[in-house]
Amino acid sequence: MSSIVGLILGVVAFFFALGFPDWDLNILRVSGIIVHRSLITHSALVVVLVALVTSVFGRDICGIATLGAAIGLACHLVPDMFPEAWRGFAFIYIPFLGRLTWIPLDGDWIPTIFSFLWLGGNVLGGFAIFNIVMDLDE
Repeated sequence: MSSIVGLILGVVAFFFALGFPDWDLNILRVSGIIVHRSLITHSALVVVLVALVTSVFGRDICGIATLGAAIGLACHLVPDMFPEAWRGFAFIYIPFLGRLTWIPLDGDWIPTIFSFLWLGGNVLGGFAIFNIVMDLDE
């Protein structure tokens, strides 16, 4: 029975994490602080949230759900790492700082490198969180 619960939670977590980064398009945009490609929504935070919520089910089920979330997040962020062009909404938005395109004389290299590293680092971070969950004692 627990394997069925784990599988269901893993699939739900996958789709939740797959769509979470784009909550900044509609749901969270009303705040004015979070806009498209936000540093907050395009991060491994969603994997942490899934791990915390599912931890009540024990390590194995939490691990399956966390893995589902990490894969879902990766499926969203990896394509974001390779936009058609690094300009405008392709850059990560940092609350209160913007997209870093205001840095003078850099030709947008700083926001490009930061955005690429942020997205890639959070893909790896999602799987690291899964690894941490699985290393916990039951």
